[in-house]
Amino acid sequence: MAARKQWVNVPQHGKYQRKEDLGQLGRTVRFELALAKKLVRQVSYRLVANPANATYTTSEKGRNLRFSPDPSTGTGTTGPDGRLQVFVELPAAGGDEFHLEGKKHNILSKDEVVKSAPVATVRRLFFQSVTMVGVTAPDVTSIVDAFGADPIHVELVEKGKGKTIPAKSVVYAFDDVGPKVKSQYQLKIYDPYAFVIAWVEYIAQEGTATRSHEIPQTLPERKVKDLADTVVSASVHVGEWLWHALDSTDDLAQSWLTSCTCAFIPDVGAEVPLALPKSAVKLDKGPQFTHGGYEDVLIALPMGELAKLQTDAAIPGKLRFALTFRTAVFSGGQSGEHLNLITIASKAMWKDRSDPLRLNDLVHEIGHKLGMVPDGTGAALDAPAGYYTGQGHNGAHCGTGATYTNNAWNGAPTCVMFGTDRSGTRPSTFCSACAPVVRKLDLGAPAGLSTSVSP
Repeated sequence: MAARKQWVNVPQHGKYQRKEDLGQLGRTVRFELALAKKLVRQVSYRLVANPANATYTTSEKGRNLRFSPDPSTGTGTTGPDGRLQVFVELPAAGGDEFHLEGKKHNILSKDEVVKSAPVATVRRLFFQSVTMVGVTAPDVTSIVDAFGADPIHVELVEKGKGKTIPAKSVVYAFDDVGPKVKSQYQLKIYDPYAFVIAWVEYIAQEGTATRSHEIPQTLPERKVKDLADTVVSASVHVGEWLWHALDSTDDLAQSWLTSCTCAFIPDVGAEVPLALPKSAVKLDKGPQFTHGGYEDVLIALPMGELAKLQTDAAIPGKLRFALTFRTAVFSGGQSGEHLNLITIASKAMWKDRSDPLRLNDLVHEIGHKLGMVPDGTGAALDAPAGYYTGQGHNGAHCGTGATYTNNAWNGAPTCVMFGTDRSGTRPSTFCSACAPVVRKLDLGAPAGLSTSVSP
């Protein structure tokens, strides 16, 4: 007999139901036992789990009652029709199968054993894709299929198609994209079992880099004329990506350069400040990627200021440049803590990101929304092998296949929950340690979706 589906994470409410559903909602399941004869009899029963079901540890069941069935055994009395209905709360995992087995004790004959129809557990969440004008979202069918299949068993239902948000080249965090998504959000009725994906151009965070650079410089004696018509050049390697070619208004204001100063420091005597206009500092050695990318600058200092310092004798010394830069740190995907918003970028590091890369980030961020990677505290599941926090990444992740030594990651990660995919080699699937954890997650009001973009 085919198992009837039970969506164990959503409440018993019609809004979470789909017309094609042949099952029930909620953890509470009605099992029915039927004796061969229509008699009023006492029946003992037990819940029987399929051997392939997810297994919760003792510590997990001790931290969260939703990880255990209730009740798992008991007794009841059949009605005049010989039937007994038993209501059982099933565990939170998806992909499990249960049936109820009843036994009627007979004194003069063999005990009668009866079984209920089987029930298979599923989880369901709703999602909406919102696309920034000028950005094309990838086809997410493969991701939906993968989450719905073994070993994950999370049915993702798409709603509210076709909504867009205004173009903005760079976004970061809720303040940038959240209010725009809020006006297009169609799934409030499904909260807190819904999330929204915003497909945007760049996700980047601003940073600051300060560099000091010195070059030898001898000030010629006064008899050297036309000094004001020459320049002194200096190349500076910043070593961080400058905020350029991300916003046209910022580029016009040369906002990648926050400040610049210069001073002549004679070998003997006090240093003399010199005027260094921003226009004297130019981007150099680039762009390094399709749409931009600079980490070097070239300074061309007019010598007019130095000419004012000339004396009858040459003055040996040096020039010191102090520069402060606005830098960019990119992310392929982002999800605010507890907020039901996922943001995926179509570009990073001034390069177009392929659909496989974006879908990889989507799987990673959905994993976070579902509760990955648990740390084994509170009501959470035990931390899987490979769990780590920090170590160059933000939040809880899985480092299976890689090692962190001397402040650097080495090796090849084997889990989509690794903290970054800058090399493009992170797999799009959960590792053998994390996949069973995703299957067991309690998705009855997931913490990662507790705050809606549309409160």
